Amino acid sequence: MNKKGFAVSGILYTILLIFLALIYMLLMNFKNKKNLLDQLKSEVINGDKCQSGIVYTFDYTGDVQEFVAPCDGEYKLEVWGAQGGRGYYSDTCYIDDAGYGGYSVGTVNLDVDEKIYVVVGQKPDSLTGGYNGGGNGYSTDNGSELERSSGGGGATHIAMDSGVLSSLSSHATDGRILIVAGGGGGSGTYRRPNGTCGYFGAGGFGGGIAGATGTRLDDSTTSYAGSGGTQSIYGYCISASSYGHGSFGQGGNYYHTCCGGSGGGGGYYGGGGSNRPEWGAGGGSGYIASSNLSNKSMYCYGCSESNDPETYTISTTGSSSERDTTNCSSGYSSNPVSKCAKAGNGYAKITYLGVPGPTKVAAQTGETHKGIVYLDPTDLNKTCNIGNSISTPGTKTGCMKWYIFNDSGDNYTMILDHNTTATVEYETSRTYKEYSQTSIKTQVDTDATGWDSGLNPRLITANEIATITNTSTFAGDSSTWFYFDGTGTNKHTRVSSVQGASPYAWLFDYTKGCTGYGCDINDSSTSGYWTSSPVTNYSYRAWTVYKDGTLINSDVYEPNTFGIRPVITVSKSLIR
Repeated sequence: MNKKGFAVSGILYTILLIFLALIYMLLMNFKNKKNLLDQLKSEVINGDKCQSGIVYTFDYTGDVQEFVAPCDGEYKLEVWGAQGGRGYYSDTCYIDDAGYGGYSVGTVNLDVDEKIYVVVGQKPDSLTGGYNGGGNGYSTDNGSELERSSGGGGATHIAMDSGVLSSLSSHATDGRILIVAGGGGGSGTYRRPNGTCGYFGAGGFGGGIAGATGTRLDDSTTSYAGSGGTQSIYGYCISASSYGHGSFGQGGNYYHTCCGGSGGGGGYYGGGGSNRPEWGAGGGSGYIASSNLSNKSMYCYGCSESNDPETYTISTTGSSSERDTTNCSSGYSSNPVSKCAKAGNGYAKITYLGVPGPTKVAAQTGETHKGIVYLDPTDLNKTCNIGNSISTPGTKTGCMKWYIFNDSGDNYTMILDHNTTATVEYETSRTYKEYSQTSIKTQVDTDATGWDSGLNPRLITANEIATITNTSTFAGDSSTWFYFDGTGTNKHTRVSSVQGASPYAWLFDYTKGCTGYGCDINDSSTSGYWTSSPVTNYSYRAWTVYKDGTLINSDVYEPNTFGIRPVITVSKSLIR
């Protein structure tokens, strides 16, 4: 090949290399863009899962369903129990009046990746009880008479442990069963010997403080019916002494093979089975009494109502203003409707409400503080309420209980309900110094390590105590000590001699050996706590809050007696 041929070949080779390089760069650019798009997509998805209002739904599957919390925060739990089965003989001889399932609702705080378990109840289509606690029915056919029964509806529940409700009896009262909606009792029919339809048994409705008792439709009698489960005992077969009863998480089975009977509804305690198909079985009860659940209530069809916060129950057919007459006009629905009883299978829904931050509880009548705030000083946005608060002396971090004693402008000033340090000397030099320079100020700052920098923790002053307790005669000298609830000119007379009786017990509970005089809890670690105020006529004394509700002066070098109870000021905008 001549030189010209070599030159042409070199040019073509160079062009080919440039072309390949361009292709490579385009491919790499596309790959980078794809990676970027994938990253953005992931960020959008992961961001969305922590947006308030995200809803997770659970239909009946016949198995335990696991929910893993995608984010820290508060979750609304809604559960609907399943309807009981219907007594069916033919298309012209049947009853649909099986008990409807109840509805329960409440909120729970979960940490990211925390697991809870959802079990949705089933409406049975046969004699076999519905999944999650429905009792079994039994039918008979002696040729001339035909009695058709049905199984009870299954409960729907959410718990912190896996398993059907009846398997969780060891957690019946420890709060780990979060919420339950009871299932309805099964119904039945009776065909007369002449072939005509006879009597019909209506299953009791499930849910609420107590499931309803089954009935016979034509006369509303309960002679052979099953009763409803309650908060503390199972439903039972009314005509039997030892058969057909429900149990924890489980509806009772039919009573006797001679005549058939329907199965009770599942629930916190299951309804009783019936002893005849023409009498319905009892409904299972709901449950919202878990200490981990708040903002809670139960709704059920035609049921007994309750105003107790731990069993709060509204009838969907009653006169309460809390009944939803717009979305639940009939008192029940085949769709999962909030505040409405359920026809058909059960259902569950979990809604993410976001990170609510600190919780405020209003003061009750007769209380001298101005309310309670549950707040984590290390993270002012952290979910914090009575359900996860800690009041153990020595606790310095986490969700803790604070009493508001000054509500002014945009802020609350409040004192912790326990000592962060049990005992400490105020000043080792035996002479009072300004609080900002003393040994105890160093201890306060040490206890508050990791707290939000804007809180500026300090000790309460003696004058603040005097203001709280309406002690106008306090002058700050050694002669003006007083009991918080004392009377008279100098308030040296103790009034309360009974434990918890003082209206100011919130200022001095959790203290050593104090089983009377207003104290609430015996704590062997301390006899009280320091204020930041000196005694005006003694250079070596400071004011302390003693274990029995006394503002009294003590030596600043007093060891192993008084501790630290921090005071903070917080913006109201941070607290819900």
